[in-house]
Amino acid sequence: MEWQDELYVVTVELQSSVSAEAVYDLLADLRTHLEWGGSLQPKRFQHLVAIDCPEGPARPGTEFRSVGQTRDGRWIDHSRVTRAIRPRLFEFVTEGSLVQEGANNDLRGRWVHRYRITSEDGGCRVRYRVAQRLTHPSVEDVRLTPLAYRVMIPAFVESGVRNLLHMAEDGSRSVSVLRTMAVRSTSVS
Repeated sequence: MEWQDELYVVTVELQSSVSAEAVYDLLADLRTHLEWGGSLQPKRFQHLVAIDCPEGPARPGTEFRSVGQTRDGRWIDHSRVTRAIRPRLFEFVTEGSLVQEGANNDLRGRWVHRYRITSEDGGCRVRYRVAQRLTHPSVEDVRLTPLAYRVMIPAFVESGVRNLLHMAEDGSRSVSVLRTMAVRSTSVS
């Protein structure tokens, strides 16, 4: 497999009884990412362990740093909010490096995270799309398998969005999965 300059996309679509504004407000408060994308995530999944971000709602241009834990090491990330249109759209771009003890730390990634939120039937629908590009000078060092891309990554992505909606609903369990889709592509959309 060749990973250099390839794009990988996961899309999750969930419906909730909470308002679009409530979901957007959680997304725009970057401090909450540490909870729904971190402490609420199962530890077997990649999850946030630290975030350095400003208080208040994020706007285009807002920058933040985060650390994500995986079974193979820690992602050290820098992100910038690129679009923030309450309550419909929240997008940020992340660039990061995987740090592994005793390993060659050349694995880098770039992710575009896009949350589209639409009001619907007394609640909302959230469509999250993440486009990922990993680069590494030595393909042999990339240990992700097709199973990881088809099952594991979509599972933790869906879990994070589900956690976001549960937080917005303040514990309600009325989230229904509409669609989770993983696609590998070599073109940027």
